[in-house]
Amino acid sequence: MSSAQAPSLPPLIPREILFGNPEKTSPQLSPDGKYLAYIAPDEKNVLQVWLRTIGQEDDQILTADKKRGIRIFFWTYNADQLIYMQDSDGDENFHLHLVNIHSKIVRDLTPFQGVKAELVELEPKFPDQILVALNLNNPQKFDVYRINLKNGAVEFDTDNPGNIISWTSDADFQIRAATASTADGGYDLLLQKPDKQWEILRHWGSEEEGNSVSFSADGKTLYIQGNHDANAKRLVAVDLDTRQETVIAEDEQYDVVGIIIQPLTRVIQAVSFYKDKQEWQVIDQSIAADFEEIAKVRPGEFSIISRDLEDKTWLVAYRTDNGPVYYYAYNRESKTSTFLFSNQPKLETLQLASMQPISYEARDGLTIYRSRQFF
Repeated sequence: MSSAQAPSLPPLIPREILFGNPEKTSPQLSPDGKYLAYIAPDEKNVLQVWLRTIGQEDDQILTADKKRGIRIFFWTYNADQLIYMQDSDGDENFHLHLVNIHSKIVRDLTPFQGVKAELVELEPKFPDQILVALNLNNPQKFDVYRINLKNGAVEFDTDNPGNIISWTSDADFQIRAATASTADGGYDLLLQKPDKQWEILRHWGSEEEGNSVSFSADGKTLYIQGNHDANAKRLVAVDLDTRQETVIAEDEQYDVVGIIIQPLTRVIQAVSFYKDKQEWQVIDQSIAADFEEIAKVRPGEFSIISRDLEDKTWLVAYRTDNGPVYYYAYNRESKTSTFLFSNQPKLETLQLASMQPISYEARDGLTIYRSRQFF
């Protein structure tokens, strides 16, 4: 009696390809659309921030980290400045470092020993300022500070009473809303009054969740996420005069997971839900044609990861379940996409499995949705 022959297995994938440094990743456009910054390893395989002039091949290294490598950076709204975050030997006390892309001079904006910096907000109308949360006065709570990018001055801005976990500023770059944890395991949505006192706009219980997202350009509407009065987290607009809530986007079963907001007009443009796979719901019809074209470029779940202030060029990431992340530059005028790079090109030639959705009914009668990878 002959035994069944075992199926042949594909060759093992080298660990370095799966878990090593990306070749290039995290591209970001400068606000004037002239430069592309991204993360890539240097000759010693340490991740650095690189810079390229759009339309040229003049790639150069901007940073010179010696140990851990840089993984987080972002442009300021000054076209010649970007900021990267780095801690010291893994202590997680991240500092914000400002880099001039022309002189390559680096300044530590938060040079405080044992203090952690967290970005709160940037605002196009205030390109020389940045709001940062620091546990400078008390290691256990993060207050908001306003940092002047021209002279490096750090100015105390907003006190944290002790339980605030996130902050939201308005179009005038003033902190006006916050999300705070509560003793019952829930959250309070807080609104700051003119006298700087906080009032509770909404409470979410321990089995609920929610947070503030953004203010409208006129400051009269606060956009929030929350699963109150619903099964899943929705995007809601709160009229701050009447306190009336209007649902902008929702799904009966799935949470809102992604929100695209136009940085200058503060208009909500699109919302995503992660169902079997990511699905976008376009709110602002001025970008509907763009999303239709972007969806045609290649397979994969796409997201808009960067845009210039004139809104002519978008950077789009396509995340695939059987390959790397692909990055494209999308021109809104011509409705054309240009391939930039993938984060790990060696994955493109390997035999990888696709994710397939499955669902099954639990004992309580509810349906459980999951994704599974078939080999």
